[in-house]
Amino acid sequence: MTIGRASDNTIVVPWNAPGVSRYHARVTFVGDGMSIEDAGTPNGTWLNGHRVHGPTTFTLADEVRLGHRYLLNKAQLLAVKLEL
Repeated sequence: MTIGRASDNTIVVPWNAPGVSRYHARVTFVGDGMSIEDAGTPNGTWLNGHRVHGPTTFTLADEVRLGHRYLLNKAQLLAVKLEL
């Protein structure tokens, strides 16, 4: 699934979110966990304060930030996962 400001992403971020790209990150569901990967954006994807370089596993307890300040809404991730 994809996350970003473009309307065709699975999770659409508000257009005015600072530092979030149109196509910012990809999330894949792996068993009971999840993996996130930045889509090559200039402002990056951050997991618990560390920049993500390549696919990185995470849980709902982790803090995922896109760009400068946008915190990923994990309830949205969970809803998408339950739909699969």
